[in-house]
Amino acid sequence: MRYLIMRIVVFHDRIFLTLISTLSSLARSHCKESTPQRELCFIAIGRGNMGDRGLLESCVLNLPSTTRFIGTLDAQALFNEVGIDAERTFTYSYLYLFNRWKRIRDLFRLALEISRAKIVYVVGADNLDGAYSNFFSSLHWNVALAAAASKKPSTVLGFSWNESPSKLANKLRIKAQKQGVELMVRDSISFQRLSDSCGRGLRQVADLVFSNRYLSEMSDFYDRERQEPSEPYVIVSGTPFRALRDNKTHTLEDFLPIFKAVGQDYQIHLVPTVCRANQNDLDIYLQIQEKYGDQYEFVIYDRLLSPSEYFKLCRNGKLLITFRMHPAIIAMQAGLPTVMFEYQGKMQGLARDLGVENYVLDFAQTSEVNKVINQALEHNDAIKVEILSSIEGQRKRADLNFLQRESLTRK
Repeated sequence: MRYLIMRIVVFHDRIFLTLISTLSSLARSHCKESTPQRELCFIAIGRGNMGDRGLLESCVLNLPSTTRFIGTLDAQALFNEVGIDAERTFTYSYLYLFNRWKRIRDLFRLALEISRAKIVYVVGADNLDGAYSNFFSSLHWNVALAAAASKKPSTVLGFSWNESPSKLANKLRIKAQKQGVELMVRDSISFQRLSDSCGRGLRQVADLVFSNRYLSEMSDFYDRERQEPSEPYVIVSGTPFRALRDNKTHTLEDFLPIFKAVGQDYQIHLVPTVCRANQNDLDIYLQIQEKYGDQYEFVIYDRLLSPSEYFKLCRNGKLLITFRMHPAIIAMQAGLPTVMFEYQGKMQGLARDLGVENYVLDFAQTSEVNKVINQALEHNDAIKVEILSSIEGQRKRADLNFLQRESLTRK
């Protein structure tokens, strides 16, 4: 029953967005409206997530300066932080809520935005395969489908695809490909999963954050008064928050093998990557400090760093151990060897493309933690060379996300 209700909502949204945007486009064409069309970027982000800010910065740097950005109400503050003019943004409040009339109002406004666009970009990231939410992924697909039905070039930027996508998300993906939506897949494993079923309009690229050259250019301008750490340090960024919250088999004790492997020769810098009311890495870090603070030297960062600040910190570190993908990408752009804990099948694709797949672990693989971290510390210089030799290729692939409407071929 729940799946049926979701199908009805998704079908309603697609028909509504397509109908309104198409009729509006026809009306504008008939009336020869003089309002200039411009690029439209649909990006579902919010404050309190380093990865979200990195994605937004990449889009601002690479899309035309006239691009109009659409996001949640929570994203408005983030739009302001990265310097996007207010007239270039549009935010909605009710698209993710089942408030019938207010939601229809926001859908109507979104459809009008699509009708005014000359090209529509949808930032996919990890929101498209239904792993987080069918409702969330469906809205992204419906924006792309409505644009394609309105004869607007439509592109889904750098996204990953789980080995077990939801049935609904997969149907919408197939429909999008049939309607000519360009799909930019951000890692080789996701690309292979989609190529096996349908390769039309499909290109392997890299995550958008690889195209964020703002990181190195601006890192020296952030926190000039912050004194660089004098002791050698290892960074731990993010937490498996959902696993600790929802899975009773995971506890704070699962961090202990990490700390033991790092040992007492290094400071351990705990750097949050998500700080939100319902998901806050700092809460976990404070518990870690209380439980293990007498055994290890922790340095806790009590706020969310900007991507450029984080990049600066990574340039002088010895090793990163992370539970989140975008902090791993930023760190490796700084040349920092990285051990990644897998979630949703995303880390393995990234690691394969960078040649460091031996440094990906599952949070439950406590028996392997000591060996992998010790190898990363022992072969630190060799890993750094491997990463830096692969980064430029990833940057070039990431730039392909933003090339407008080149013909795609099956690869």
